[in-house]
Amino acid sequence: MSEEKIKAELRSAENLNVELMRQEESKHFGERIERMKKTAVVYFDGRFPLAREPFKYMWEASRCYSFGLFLSAIALASAMVESAWNVDPRMVGTKKLKRIQGWISLNSYNAVAARFLGLPINELLDLGEREMLSYSTDIRFITRRNKVAHGDIADYISGLPAYSERADAEAYDQLSKADHFFVEWHNQLW
Repeated sequence: MSEEKIKAELRSAENLNVELMRQEESKHFGERIERMKKTAVVYFDGRFPLAREPFKYMWEASRCYSFGLFLSAIALASAMVESAWNVDPRMVGTKKLKRIQGWISLNSYNAVAARFLGLPINELLDLGEREMLSYSTDIRFITRRNKVAHGDIADYISGLPAYSERADAEAYDQLSKADHFFVEWHNQLW
């Protein structure tokens, strides 16, 4: 006996059951509050022009994490670091970095160069990575970002649409490292 296939389609939200949505949202409200309490709030001087663009990524990453959008939080926290690298005068003026269409990309090679130039790369590293950082080091912060950016998300999804506990923990780690990087980076240049 074969089942009838269901074709994918886009449906309008016009007929959305608003009461059902409120009930679903209220079930997860406590979890959002707990995630908000767990994270730090980045405070900085908005007059610092180089920090404005990277901060937009940080703000969005933090909101995604609070709402339980863990893959988005990982991607945006990582994008913040790339954004900072691409406005930092120490990085922008360096010729031997790996770039994609002029954009300084997030990779181990550039992380080593950034550390040499004085950027607070240690904030992105686990303790063991700090001691052994080289051009070929698998940096967890970068590996995690690459998995999300390139579709290797099986470890983060436990069903549709359900995240695994690992996704929450890794998104928090990514966000926390990026927050610390941003604070140290901002204070170096401002």
